[in-house]
Amino acid sequence: MGIVQKQTLKGLIYSYTGVLVGFLNMGILAPNIFSPEQIGLKQVIYSIAILLGQVGNLGFVEMSNRIFPWFRDSRNDNRGFFGLGLIITAAGTLFVVVLLLLNLDHVVASQTERSLLLEEHSGLIPLMLILIIWVTFFDNYVKVQFNAALGTLLRDLVVRIVNLLLIILFFSGVITFDAYMLLYVINQGLPSIVVLLIYLGRRGELAPGRFWLFVDRKMARQLLSLSAYGLVTGISAVALYALDKVLVNYYIGLEMAGIYTISFYFGTIIMIPGRSLAKIAIPVAADAWKRNDLFTIGDLYRRSCLNQVVVGSLLVTGIVANLDNIYRILPEAYAGGGAVIVLISISNFINNATGASVSILGTSAYYHYHTWLMLLLTILVVAANALLIPVMGLTGAALASVIAVVITSGLRVFIIYRKTGLWPYGWSVAAIIIISALIYAGSLLIPSMPLIPDIVLRSGVITLIFGAAIYYFRLSDDIRLIIDQAVAFIRERTG
Repeated sequence: MGIVQKQTLKGLIYSYTGVLVGFLNMGILAPNIFSPEQIGLKQVIYSIAILLGQVGNLGFVEMSNRIFPWFRDSRNDNRGFFGLGLIITAAGTLFVVVLLLLNLDHVVASQTERSLLLEEHSGLIPLMLILIIWVTFFDNYVKVQFNAALGTLLRDLVVRIVNLLLIILFFSGVITFDAYMLLYVINQGLPSIVVLLIYLGRRGELAPGRFWLFVDRKMARQLLSLSAYGLVTGISAVALYALDKVLVNYYIGLEMAGIYTISFYFGTIIMIPGRSLAKIAIPVAADAWKRNDLFTIGDLYRRSCLNQVVVGSLLVTGIVANLDNIYRILPEAYAGGGAVIVLISISNFINNATGASVSILGTSAYYHYHTWLMLLLTILVVAANALLIPVMGLTGAALASVIAVVITSGLRVFIIYRKTGLWPYGWSVAAIIIISALIYAGSLLIPSMPLIPDIVLRSGVITLIFGAAIYYFRLSDDIRLIIDQAVAFIRERTG
């Protein structure tokens, strides 16, 4: 099993363990403990911070994904790359925080009634912004050195466990909502920053180095160009899952943003395998492009697309089949979000089905195409949301996501094909989708039962039949290998 499979598998284990904790947090506890407006407050603050955080790193994160292989030199402090990043990130943090403070009233504005709750807690946005900028910087520096799993462990599992504890403390009356919000914001970055710094320190990776000995005028121009493209790409990368919450708040209010957040959450489960893959695929693709190793890139592309389709198909089938169960868990206030769950699930499935295409295009000599595609994505998200939310409400926001993803994902796959001749899809992708549709249709025949037995039986039947079909028809060698290893492990343990 290669580095991509190992790191992706580790990331998946951490991520889906985190999914269980996240489901408890967002799917069960939060809707029943917090009001929709309070949930909207948390998500709008986070979304604003994550969007502005991309401005604050000045494109350095995206730039480093492409340029770090040329700096990589462990005997020479990676030619001062860490020190260069510290300077750029510090400058970007100062710039964006000042910009935010000068425009805070406009940032939290809404076309509907003013939200006193958001205004009262708007001071948390600069704090969360600073934490997000720096945790992103340190996480990315660890990632480009082929350790994507640590950041996934911290973000997808540790942060969620701490948040679970905070929710329990609030529900128990130990802390107030104001205290909860402050601790929630701190939890988004500070613990992870400390762990990442300890990890880098133990590896001797915190020396700033002397980048000026390596960065000549030609390299400086390349860094500036890549950072400019990276700035646009970074903002656009988070636009799909952050901008819509801000726009929902702007057009129809903070309470509706809370309802949208909970519905959106169930659809984002589809994104998790793609996130785990992307974090390790970026340095692998960048190194392969440096060697002009098109075979490795093509293998990464085909296998990533196929395996993401396998996992995504199973997740979409399971979520849609359990839609009635989801709304048996949620309070009545969230009953109108079924279409949001389905549409966001489809949107994320389409996005993941392009595999490592973002990493491949973004680290190639054709990275400027990736930048323009991401800019197009942002424009489509803003325009489609502005047109559809006032007319269709929450469903319009979710439909806007589908439209933006279909257009940009299709163009990305087309550009890679035209520029490299690489095409990742075969008959097996169509077979997987057909199998998923047939399994979903069959799940409709399962009679309704009490909540927990229904979820367990329905999900179990879908997973077993789907896994058996993938294995029997040999639709994915990687998935087949994982199943074989799992079976062998169980046999060893059971004698």
